[in-house]
Amino acid sequence: MQSNFVIIAIKEWILKNYGLECWKEIEDFLGLDTSKYREWDETSYRALRRQLLSQIKETDDFFNSEFTNFWLTEFIPKLINNITNRCSNTKNLLLSIITINNEICKIVRNSLLNQIDFSVNSDDSITIYYTNEKALVDIVGILRGAKIFLQDDYEIKKLGPQSSKIIFFSTYYK
Repeated sequence: MQSNFVIIAIKEWILKNYGLECWKEIEDFLGLDTSKYREWDETSYRALRRQLLSQIKETDDFFNSEFTNFWLTEFIPKLINNITNRCSNTKNLLLSIITINNEICKIVRNSLLNQIDFSVNSDDSITIYYTNEKALVDIVGILRGAKIFLQDDYEIKKLGPQSSKIIFFSTYYK
């Protein structure tokens, strides 16, 4: 199931840059009710993206760079604030952020975003899988921030060129 934050972000971006009339045209054209996002499938998301591109009459690169900038500088800070208020430990925070990242990767193809897969090994460890080192750098940045905010500690062990194991040290896990 897709998460509604992607549609919320796209809607906020369209409203900010193109106005309510443009958003209503998109909804009407697609016959999609954004209040029923839980019923959407991958095809609906792709249709929305195609329609957004045709509505603003710009190229894929423009959409990706403009939307990605909005996503990173305006939407994510609000979303992170919401997530950090709900997460009681670094592991949950990291997995929430990875899930959000992966959802946006399905919609927007951009070199700034990297799909990150993971498997939960135990209550205190996960293994992450990524296609390039930039994703690992992003993960380390998230972990450093979470360490300060949640006062959790962690250790990263590189397993191979595209995978690492993260062990979390916190009284929460003990």
